[in-house]
Amino acid sequence: MPRPHLLAALLCLAVTGTASASPTFRVTPDTLRADADGTWNLWIEVANDNGTRGVYADSLSVRYRNDDPDRSREPAQGGYELDALGRMIPPSGVGERNGITYSAPAAFDRGTLVFRFVAHDDERSYVMESTVHVVGNAFSETHPPVMLQVGTQRTDMVVIGARDASGPARTLLFVPPAGVPARSLMRWGTGVAARGWNVGIVSLPGAGRSTGERDGAGPASVAVVGAAVRELARTAGVDPARIVLWGEREGGTTALLAADSKSPVQGVVAVDAWLDPWAAYRAFDDADQRAFRTAAGSDSAAWRARSALVAATRPTVPVLLVQSSEARAADTGPATAYETARRAKGLAVETRLSPSEPRPLRKPDVQRIVLGFAERRTGGGN
Repeated sequence: MPRPHLLAALLCLAVTGTASASPTFRVTPDTLRADADGTWNLWIEVANDNGTRGVYADSLSVRYRNDDPDRSREPAQGGYELDALGRMIPPSGVGERNGITYSAPAAFDRGTLVFRFVAHDDERSYVMESTVHVVGNAFSETHPPVMLQVGTQRTDMVVIGARDASGPARTLLFVPPAGVPARSLMRWGTGVAARGWNVGIVSLPGAGRSTGERDGAGPASVAVVGAAVRELARTAGVDPARIVLWGEREGGTTALLAADSKSPVQGVVAVDAWLDPWAAYRAFDDADQRAFRTAAGSDSAAWRARSALVAATRPTVPVLLVQSSEARAADTGPATAYETARRAKGLAVETRLSPSEPRPLRKPDVQRIVLGFAERRTGGGN
């Protein structure tokens, strides 16, 4: 689970006259629901009921257990440090209660958070814990999963409506990298929706609430993306003539392979996609090489079916290839070959390759480039 950002930290001091042998630590509410913005809001309090000594914070951390239905590669359990937050809790004198408000993006809808606070006085150390049960998320509940049936398999998509749209609006369908569940990107999607876009996000097989297995941009993934495009095209509030497909890494390869002449999209964006599986395989680490062999096998025909370069002329709509500073390989050869193959057939293609840019293309640059392309393809405006 990604380490949450600290959105708010407000200190509050109160004095009590209670006396006992040791300090106490409590996080409330102990039953937590994320708010309508998808934010956890908690109150962390240290009460120094020690009769004679002040108490000083040493560290603060949290362990989590994610109970959401999710087949991604992210571990369901883990932990992270909150020492920067812990240091904001001032020393507690005798009889004092020091509290701090902790606000962070909700990382899951159901599960458990166990906060661990370590402190000391001039004679001993204290290790205290407080458990919070996560039982819901108001933001998530307003965007229920759209389940897609693709043959014998199912997967999930989330749709976030364009903010302040007066009618059917332009739409982006985002295909994330392998193993990334659609619902983990909902907060990012709201930021794009605030710019006037409907946003669809779909889980590839092996991630989210899918029933399939990861197949390395293979037939199952291509079928899932095709089904998601068709579902979006008939969704209320979506202008079916203004849909752009955007994928990253394995999702980018899948997007290129799914956008054939029958697909109702006006453009395709592939960010850090593998275009040539043989070249990509050489750049993979050992774990990803094993995963790809498991998905695609050793049959060259299966690898060829996963080659966007072989199918470079399949999308008849304009294509944008982006290679960011985070691409696994700096080789621009496959992208250049893809561009050459399309231009030879008179098909529209644009490339923005970080090694060829005046400065590296980082995430904000990539989003700006992608949205600019999508606006040109959909005519701009809601």
